[in-house]
Amino acid sequence: MAKKKRKYKLKKSGLVLIISLVILIAALAGYLIIRERERNFTYKKHLSDTAYSIEGESVALKDVSYYIWKVEKQINEMAITYNPDNPNEFWNTYFRAQMDSTFTRDYAKDIARQISVYDDVMMREAQEYQITLTSSEKAKADEEAQDCLDSMTDYAVKETGITIEELKHAFENEAIIRKYIERASVDIAAQGYSGDVSDQLIYTGDYYKEKILTKYNVQYNEDLWGKITMGKVTLE
Repeated sequence: MAKKKRKYKLKKSGLVLIISLVILIAALAGYLIIRERERNFTYKKHLSDTAYSIEGESVALKDVSYYIWKVEKQINEMAITYNPDNPNEFWNTYFRAQMDSTFTRDYAKDIARQISVYDDVMMREAQEYQITLTSSEKAKADEEAQDCLDSMTDYAVKETGITIEELKHAFENEAIIRKYIERASVDIAAQGYSGDVSDQLIYTGDYYKEKILTKYNVQYNEDLWGKITMGKVTLE
């Protein structure tokens, strides 16, 4: 009886090993498929594709390009500081954010998606307050947009197809959102929120995520986003 029991343990151990190997091979195959899709993806050929929809309204990848450039620029500055000779080393590392950890490229992609949706959502909220810019505020936003375009490389402009008109639109929206946050912060404070109330209205703020974002139906084109490799869209 003892021998039979030992044989059973060996068989069970072998089965566990086989299952583990199958899972590992499947995971590796999935990883390789994703990386192959990314290598064969040409960003500028998909600018008219839907990046996400909000309340059933489609938003093209071209309209998200400013945010992708913005995030790539910020993180690449960190990457250069981390390793001036090989910034890709930082892009390929694991990034830890609070309790979660993920590849820096995937973290950057998530941030680009979030802030694009954030501006869209907050502009809708600002419209309810009928917030507009003064002529001087508009002129300042347009000047910042021109400075932004001037700071972009020819490669980045070519890949994203971004125009000064689109940048002016983005910067004017950001200025309106800042005015909206100032106005809305008063209402939030009246609801009992303490501390820096404006922090509740940034894209990671609890009030924004729980009280505002949840009002909208946002659907991402996961197939498209899965093919985008952050750190390689606007950077040569």
